[in-house]
Amino acid sequence: MVLTAGHVTDGAVAARIWKNEIVQGDPEYPFSGTNSYDGTPYTHPDFAIGNFPGLPGWITHDVGIIVLSEPAMVSRYGQLPSEGFTETLRINTDIDFVGYGVQVNLRGGGQPVWTGLKNRLYAPAKLLSTKSAISDEFIKCSANPAQGKGGTAFGDSGGPALLGGTDIVLAVTSFGTNNNCAGTGYYSRIDTSDVLDWVIGFPK
Repeated sequence: MVLTAGHVTDGAVAARIWKNEIVQGDPEYPFSGTNSYDGTPYTHPDFAIGNFPGLPGWITHDVGIIVLSEPAMVSRYGQLPSEGFTETLRINTDIDFVGYGVQVNLRGGGQPVWTGLKNRLYAPAKLLSTKSAISDEFIKCSANPAQGKGGTAFGDSGGPALLGGTDIVLAVTSFGTNNNCAGTGYYSRIDTSDVLDWVIGFPK
């Protein structure tokens, strides 16, 4: 079973998970093969997007699950946090992001275009807040590589926000607040009671 974002699984009827760190140039991509697992996507039943105006109400329960058709054989597995765990963390706690998102914003000759290699990347970041208008569902983290901070970008949605140096999945990448993938990012908490109950109670 793989955790991801609800806006990734919403409306999807099938999914494929790649286990290679470097997908760019893989002759199997994007088809099934020895380097990937097929699965069935499910979206949290309370997921909604665009239902209410403003930051506090525009997206909720942005969590999804992909049930793989066969067990995944990997060297390390993510761990679920205990309920309310993020609320015990100090500001500037280390966070590790993982994702396959874009890396370069090409400019010149028209509208800027985001692009990059399809490779799994890692970025160190800092927890900025667990107390905001949407902190009951999201944590806010730094997202500004230009200032020496780690961040996420388009295509990283659903990737884990890990407690620094551990395999504990605090949240999954949900959204940013601008088109430059800079500033701050918001990550959908896994440690809320309704999300944990849904994940733990899901048929294996």
